[in-house]
Amino acid sequence: RTAELPLDPQTASAVRQMQDAAAEVRAAGPGSTEKRFNEFFRERMSHIDEIQRAVTENYPKLLFALLPVFALITRLVFRRAKLGYLSHLVLALHLHTFFFLFTVAVKGWTGLIGFGSTTVAGVFDFGTAVYVVVYAFMAARRVFGCSRWGTVWRAALTGLLYVISLGVGSAIFVISLFLLA
Repeated sequence: RTAELPLDPQTASAVRQMQDAAAEVRAAGPGSTEKRFNEFFRERMSHIDEIQRAVTENYPKLLFALLPVFALITRLVFRRAKLGYLSHLVLALHLHTFFFLFTVAVKGWTGLIGFGSTTVAGVFDFGTAVYVVVYAFMAARRVFGCSRWGTVWRAALTGLLYVISLGVGSAIFVISLFLLA
């Protein structure tokens, strides 16, 4: 038996509450936490259509919220350009706006082309995706004044870091929607 230290009334009360909670968990038996989790998960999965709709509707807002992150990434990767953060934020806003507007136009044309041939529509989609990448490369080269290869590796690193931040942001976004549904 260990020696008991004198505790102030507040601490003693907190310790008793934790002991009571532990006793309740032990009394519930093995697997009760797992059962509660499964019930919670099943209940959330019954709302999966609402969650998918919320993700689709709010994903552009997530991209907008990550604009400062993209600007910070370009600020770190293209730091030799000696531009202020605001310049990077303007470029981020420009590229995202271009992407959104271009995507709207392309999806319309792809839908029309798809009536004739899905193969041609797929080639058109691929070509426009290549155009977006080339446009971003040319914009970065013009703004930051790097060599071609310097821009290529910096743009690739920026893209990789941004995709990682999109993945983390998306995971947090979907998990929060799942928990709050």
